[in-house]
Amino acid sequence: MRLDRFDLNLLVIFERVYTEGNLTHAAEQLNVAQPTVSNAMTRLRTAFDDPLFVRSGRGVTPTPLARSMIGPVRQALRQMQSTLEGHVAFDPASSDRTFNLSIGEIVATTFLPPLIEALGSEAPGVKVRAFQTDRHEIKERLALGTLDLALDIPRLSSQALNQQALAGGGYVCVLRNGHPSARGRMTPDKLLSLEFVAVSSRPTGSGILEIAATKAGGRVEPVLRTQYYLPALRIVESSDYALVAPRSLTSEFDVVARDLPFEMEMDSTWLYWHRSAEEDPANQWLREMVLRCW
Repeated sequence: MRLDRFDLNLLVIFERVYTEGNLTHAAEQLNVAQPTVSNAMTRLRTAFDDPLFVRSGRGVTPTPLARSMIGPVRQALRQMQSTLEGHVAFDPASSDRTFNLSIGEIVATTFLPPLIEALGSEAPGVKVRAFQTDRHEIKERLALGTLDLALDIPRLSSQALNQQALAGGGYVCVLRNGHPSARGRMTPDKLLSLEFVAVSSRPTGSGILEIAATKAGGRVEPVLRTQYYLPALRIVESSDYALVAPRSLTSEFDVVARDLPFEMEMDSTWLYWHRSAEEDPANQWLREMVLRCW
């Protein structure tokens, strides 16, 4: 296939159909009529001698060839977009761009409210999609442009990614208001005598509290283990269970936060973006917003 005879605009439509999984939705996103999308798909099928998408329920499913194409196509479109935007200043006040963030529960709970508030006053047309991405997929999604930024704990080692550490707020022991152990300073003996709810992304293995307690010469066996902080905080709010949680999460609950009596080694949260987006004015602006709202 000769590139000089191929309409590159077809790849924009291909990417949008792949993303939306529906020709009508793709047309709406591209602000064109559906026959325009259908015609483009017919030309693409002819060019590649492959159906590319097959009907499935109310949408379409990509063929193996389409799946193999989407990565290179998204990378090429991202690089072209970055090149074009490199010569055009990004105006957040007039932009209607949608940014995709990979973000976990803790960070989303404390960080998204101030970010959305700032966007409302400075960039009212900007939209945000915030969702948690599997850590094994973050590098690829940043490269493909399906993610603009990722905020995560472990430092991802890749020459294709740039990163910056974000300040942490520390962890505290959380108890309900009126809990007998909430009075006075939290001592090691007092803490180790408590019954704990543990929060961990893993169903088994020692969590941060168990590891810290062992190093302090004690032992903690949680009575409940869950993946999420918000239900754990609700449980602690109405029971005699204790919880070790980020200090930033405690202000919205009827609980008492006490400083921990021993050190806990906590990983920092890191901000990641793809190296190809380093000079992208829109990505630069978004990174500045993250740092400001953090």
